[in-house]
Amino acid sequence: DGTDMIAPPKWSSQWGSLGYPPQGYASRPVVALNEGGWLEVFSLFQPEAATSVATVAHLWQTKTAEDQGRVSTIGWSNWSLLGDLGQTAIAYLAAGQNQDGRLQVFAIEK
Repeated sequence: DGTDMIAPPKWSSQWGSLGYPPQGYASRPVVALNEGGWLEVFSLFQPEAATSVATVAHLWQTKTAEDQGRVSTIGWSNWSLLGDLGQTAIAYLAAGQNQDGRLQVFAIEK
């Protein structure tokens, strides 16, 4: 019912690293807003070998402190692998929220 949700934080003027991919090359990240109002980042990871399997991974915002219903600081999860795409040549990913609030990620072939 949404009563346990808290307001997402305001934008910060500080830049921070999201860490490094589990292995190999990472594509340009795509960002989507989840149903709770928090950001999730998706990227395609391709190990160095041209014949290797591409893997989709993501991370998401996490709250670290709360003050009067507003999050005062945020953090990020570690990268989490979602699954591999086989040896298909992927140009880029796209992500968005569907009507029921779940996020969907699409891999666009080259």
